[in-house]
Amino acid sequence: MHHSTRYLLKQPVGSATATTASWPADISGVERQVLIRVDEVAPEEGTRGQAEAVKEALVASGAKAGELQSTTDEQGIRHSEVKVSYRTDQPELTQVSLALNAVAAQPGSQVVENDSHRAERHDLTRGQQQFEGPARSAEVER
Repeated sequence: MHHSTRYLLKQPVGSATATTASWPADISGVERQVLIRVDEVAPEEGTRGQAEAVKEALVASGAKAGELQSTTDEQGIRHSEVKVSYRTDQPELTQVSLALNAVAAQPGSQVVENDSHRAERHDLTRGQQQFEGPARSAEVER
């Protein structure tokens, strides 16, 4: 009985292919931490700002997020930070990665991440995308 599985990389069938060769031999995942910084004009009381939108988008993508920490300076600029984590073996890694990339591309937002972890995330999601098809685009909206 031939049986196909969606988790080809965890249980390779037959000989190794070029796409599995670049994956680590031990593919059990690890947790990675990222710091997100957002600088924006302080939103009016009771309204959602860019920092809240960023946190919500990252959580919706599958990442875990801590409490949003904010201070507003004398010019009325709110400086916010939130710690975000993801696992390198989680099924939503592609969505998390796309969301982090979208945040990094936004004016006023910064993703503080170890360079080797960023490279690893991009490598792992390239492998996932080959097996899952085209990924949805991640957008962060207020």
